[in-house]
Amino acid sequence: MKEDLMDKLIKDKFDKFKENDLNNIDIPAIFHNKLEDALASLEDIKPKKKNNIKKGMVAASITLTCLAAVAFSVPTLAKNIPAINNILNGKSVFDSKEKNPSNFGLDNPNLKEYTNEVNQSVKSSGITITVKEATCDGNKVFLGYVIQGEKDIPMDSCGKGPDIFSGHATTIDGKRPTSGGYDFKKIDNKTYVMREEIDISPSNLIPDKFRLTSKFTLVSGIKGVWDFDFIVSQESFKNKCKTLNVNKHYTIDNNKFTIEKLSLTPVSSVLNMTAKRTGLNNLFNKTDNNFFYNHQILVTNEKGYCLKIPASGSKSDKNYSEAHIEFVPEEINTAKSINIKVLKKSIDFMEPKHCKVKYGVPIKNTSLPKKITTEKFGSITINKIDMTDNKLTFKLKLEGDYSPLLLENIWLWNNKKGFNEESAYRIFSFNKKFVDGEYILEENIGKDFVSDYKDLTIVISDPSEYYEPLKGYETKINIK
Repeated sequence: MKEDLMDKLIKDKFDKFKENDLNNIDIPAIFHNKLEDALASLEDIKPKKKNNIKKGMVAASITLTCLAAVAFSVPTLAKNIPAINNILNGKSVFDSKEKNPSNFGLDNPNLKEYTNEVNQSVKSSGITITVKEATCDGNKVFLGYVIQGEKDIPMDSCGKGPDIFSGHATTIDGKRPTSGGYDFKKIDNKTYVMREEIDISPSNLIPDKFRLTSKFTLVSGIKGVWDFDFIVSQESFKNKCKTLNVNKHYTIDNNKFTIEKLSLTPVSSVLNMTAKRTGLNNLFNKTDNNFFYNHQILVTNEKGYCLKIPASGSKSDKNYSEAHIEFVPEEINTAKSINIKVLKKSIDFMEPKHCKVKYGVPIKNTSLPKKITTEKFGSITINKIDMTDNKLTFKLKLEGDYSPLLLENIWLWNNKKGFNEESAYRIFSFNKKFVDGEYILEENIGKDFVSDYKDLTIVISDPSEYYEPLKGYETKINIK
């Protein structure tokens, strides 16, 4: 009798609920996320043959009760959003007026077109943190936050924004990411915009839709609890990304070197590689695999242009190592193909003191074009040097399969001083483009260089002593 009465009461509640216009009922985003989690976890569960209406309705009533309990226990959600929109003038967290030559990841001007609103706010210890936007393109996860304090929030020792380094952690489907980074934009002494970029390791593949948690426990020395839990999707990038599974294997220096894949998206394009020790001698080798510290990967397009690399990285764990190289999307995504070459190296980074074989070309009173030929890396021809309105411009032409490596080892030097880190400036950091077979490098230089212009010399160092091209390990990847 009691069970029949309970069934009737539950049924009446459901009937009244169904009479309402469901389109007029607002459900907070966190409920959508929780329900999506629950439904996703049920995908592999087969339905039972018998349907028990009573059990189903009781379960539903319990679910509604749990949701109601959550509604009263979660921190403030979306309440702070109108104020946030005023702070951002209605724009995206990723809408930056500053132009960055790399146009990669957080700096890509198109990123704002692919983010989804999250709008979760948590207030603790007088500080409100809001997760405003999030998205994922398969290579990286992008998160946009707004941090607001009731009082001024002290900045970190670098003066960039609040100090959250030791008090912030994220997980993707319960797993901690291996690398990433963040930056800040100051609105005022109490308010900061934070943009976070999380790398997705090739050994930690994620689904198109996943749960992300973001937790803060310390903001500029202020302890608190700011916990976020929401769903991130790659839906915004659907049909706009391309993954080329290369799976090309080589045996190099007792390592199985594999070019795994090239992932191209509108905001980040990444080449993933791995290396694993081979041979009986390495079975009990307990040291980390340093393949990517001892080898350099050179990537050019079909025209021989050395593609810009905004960032690269590697990690090792005993016999295994993996690495990635990041490219500017607008360069590599429009290429017909890329060519990958491998060099063995005995130095991590060349400095002026390492330049034992070098060629000096004074900027003044030098007849151009000037051609310099190296031992292993082909030649470089200086076709033009120009100084206009403090902008220094070089036009260079390279010849030889491995000649792009020479670009990394060109210096601008005040020849009245010793050739060292204080008097020599690496021009590889200049803004670079490739036009009609020539590299054009441009940079607005400081007053010191302008005043010393007549004493400046271009120094081209020959890296042959430290780098050895490995012939027979070239790989071509067709993109178009």
